[in-house]
Amino acid sequence: MTVTEAAAARENARLQQHMDRDREDLADDERGPAEVAEWERITQLLAATGGVYDPETDAVVQDELATGRRAAEAEQQRLQEQQQLAARTDELAALARAGRLDQSVETRPGDEAARDFLLHRGDYHPVVDGWLAQALADCSGH
Repeated sequence: MTVTEAAAARENARLQQHMDRDREDLADDERGPAEVAEWERITQLLAATGGVYDPETDAVVQDELATGRRAAEAEQQRLQEQQQLAARTDELAALARAGRLDQSVETRPGDEAARDFLLHRGDYHPVVDGWLAQALADCSGH
């Protein structure tokens, strides 16, 4: 994209923003001003460099993409941790129901959260409290 094409796109965005100004459903829409600002930025970038616009070399675009990737990775990590918590919660509940939750079962990091999750989902087992309290008292728990 050349500076002329970017300037034309900026003007089209301004025109669209102007035409949308009377629409109530777009009164709080930030997309129009953001689009105009982005085209303004690109136009200024091209005017300063005299080159052709390429998103692959645009630091702002690359920063936004990197931020998006980091957010996706964080969300994936959060989902993975939730799955691990749910699995440990199921394991503790099954052991409690079977009467096999005793000091031979080692505690793991996150067992307190699993206990809270049992309580939250309405699957409370007092045996889990006793087991966890004993592990913490013995300093064998986390």
